[in-house]
Amino acid sequence: MKKKTTAACVGLLAALQIFGGCSLLPEEDELQHSPVIVENQVVSYKTTFVQAGDIANTTEVVCTYKPVKTEGYAFDLEGEFFDTIFVSEGQHVMEGDLLAQLDISAIEASISSNQHEIDVANLNALHLQQERDLKSEQADALRKILPAEMAGSVQTSAEVYSSYQNRINSIYNNITVLQLRKNELLQRKAERQLHAGFEGTVTAVENVTNRDLCEQGKVIVTVADTATSMFTAKTKYHENFKPGQIYDMTLGDEIYSVEVVDLEPFGVVNEPGREGVVYFEFKDPVADFDQNSIGRINLVLEESKNTLYVLSSAIVTTSNGSIVYGFDENGVLTMIPVEVGISNDKYTEIKSGVTASQELILE
Repeated sequence: MKKKTTAACVGLLAALQIFGGCSLLPEEDELQHSPVIVENQVVSYKTTFVQAGDIANTTEVVCTYKPVKTEGYAFDLEGEFFDTIFVSEGQHVMEGDLLAQLDISAIEASISSNQHEIDVANLNALHLQQERDLKSEQADALRKILPAEMAGSVQTSAEVYSSYQNRINSIYNNITVLQLRKNELLQRKAERQLHAGFEGTVTAVENVTNRDLCEQGKVIVTVADTATSMFTAKTKYHENFKPGQIYDMTLGDEIYSVEVVDLEPFGVVNEPGREGVVYFEFKDPVADFDQNSIGRINLVLEESKNTLYVLSSAIVTTSNGSIVYGFDENGVLTMIPVEVGISNDKYTEIKSGVTASQELILE
């Protein structure tokens, strides 16, 4: 606490010599009060001192241990009834496993009917081919045993084949149409089924029944690839982290060295100026962490070394720049223009205008 003393100057009143009491003064001029003298009025200030050293503006980045490869599965259809959810939360699934499906009973019935038509058509074509081949063999045999004048009236093998070809071609054309129809039905069925795109663990399942209608784009099942779990952070400062950089991450009472991971192999692209993600992996092998474990990284946004700094509350911003209040060599309070630099939540750098250990007034 700084104290400065101001002497109050008080003028002396001329003494009136009174002889025989106050009767010599008019009644209205009589002195009613004695003068008040004020001495040693004290003004107190809270002060601080300019410090020398390093100053940094930092922020805490919170990281969560979770799979970096996660996919939510949703139907691209609206207003159809659910059939079955085949998985539950925590279940391990393989690539291609069926996760959920909508009601496909009518489609499956159509596929079955369509397949029956294809099977019948293929059987008819086979019978015609067998009949054609048999008659062709019979014609060849008959032409060999008949006299020449009679053999000319019997069809040749080529003529037999030709007589059957139109009917066989018609059947195969019909089979092609039926197969296209089947492919369309299979596509409609596939649109109503959700399959796992990779091996992983089911982390979330929507609670639905076969009385519920689906909503287009609403995630029904979420699968995470726990083999790719890393500490990840979602932050507006993602551009400060470069692949290969090493940081200290605090987890509970322990500090671990982590390295910033290149996002390109994961197909992740952050947009400049917007919030993005950062992945971290440990420099040295460590035991697995529980999912959603929290780590913290102290990120330096800007830093000045071997500089002067002071409590930010000592700096006053004016229209002409920044100032501080200090004392001259006579102890008189004076205003000092200063040039300021970086700031954090407590201190501000002063580039010029003051010296180390100089005493300043707090605002």
